[in-house]
Amino acid sequence: MKIGFDAKRAFFNQTGLGQYSRWIIQSSLASHEVDQVKLYTPSSNKQSYFDVDQGLSKLELVEGPKGGLAKMMWRGFGVAEHSSFDSLDLYHGLTAELPISRAFKGSSTKKIVTIHDLLYEHLPQQYSFIDRQVYRKKTMMAAENSDLIVATSKQTKEDLQRFLSVDPTKIRVVHQTCDQQFFAGSKQVQATQSNMFSSPYILSLGGIEPRKNHELAIESFAILKQESKEVPAISDVKLVVAGRKTKHLTQLQALVAKHRLQGEVHFVQDFSFRDLPRIIAYATACCYLSRWEGFGIPIVECLAMEKPILVSDVAFAREVAGDAGLYIDPERPDELAHQLSLLINQPDLVVRYGKSSKLRAQYFDHVSRWNELLSVYQDLL
Repeated sequence: MKIGFDAKRAFFNQTGLGQYSRWIIQSSLASHEVDQVKLYTPSSNKQSYFDVDQGLSKLELVEGPKGGLAKMMWRGFGVAEHSSFDSLDLYHGLTAELPISRAFKGSSTKKIVTIHDLLYEHLPQQYSFIDRQVYRKKTMMAAENSDLIVATSKQTKEDLQRFLSVDPTKIRVVHQTCDQQFFAGSKQVQATQSNMFSSPYILSLGGIEPRKNHELAIESFAILKQESKEVPAISDVKLVVAGRKTKHLTQLQALVAKHRLQGEVHFVQDFSFRDLPRIIAYATACCYLSRWEGFGIPIVECLAMEKPILVSDVAFAREVAGDAGLYIDPERPDELAHQLSLLINQPDLVVRYGKSSKLRAQYFDHVSRWNELLSVYQDLL
């Protein structure tokens, strides 16, 4: 099997799309079922996040023009014009985009696209009008130009049918996984890396933006701290909010000040992706309180690290966390405060829910997720 991948985000995206791309490319390079892998990327300079062994005999790196308008247009119009393209059995657009040239549409190469989410449809207030139109058009074109669509969740499959009227028989759901480093588990990480914080803490994960709902964590922590006057175990616990910094940070800091939680809540933005397992490993429990996602990789990361995971009671989170999740109404800080109080005061619960997380994480094992995707490739061919 000869496969081509749109590899731009594998090289230049550190978050979910980049993780997804790197996992699939690395799995294909390790697979005996795949004979050749061609990575199509505008460039692969030293600033990238993807350290791929370019000496592998089955790997070919196809880079676009070095600059100007040709570089900007290459992913849409230049990929299929490359001499290597027609030799492919299939081409996989990993991040909701496919080329739009006549050469691509007319090629006999099978075409797959992964669509991760339609967040702009669920949360239109968080996107400009122009951005919504661009994202909708790109997604529609990718769906139309593909032979098959991979959705990373049942929720995304339903959204494609609901918002874009995509034929459900054209969509296959293949859940993704997280980076392999998280499957080492908390104990192994703790054995080799020190705690970044001096106190026990609850961890709230996700970029610093409104939909991630860190407000819920802060409001619930304020309730917890009121309880700490009567429960000493709570008094030492801090809240750590870890995620990519945005302008929304000032609003969260104002909320912290309102509740007089300065010194109790720590914001961590400037950390390496390689530090994230250490941040998770020492947490008493993890929260991922997003109101809406296409999938939710941080949930899998916490499951793999064998941590209790508290999540919003919404469809995407239930699909990922399964029976291991502790579900919270995303508008009820009192519910979250109650669950956190139980975990802080009853260490046996932390152990029990950690075991549930470990069991659920087995479903997201790299090999099993790859084999499911591989079967999609084989069925299409």
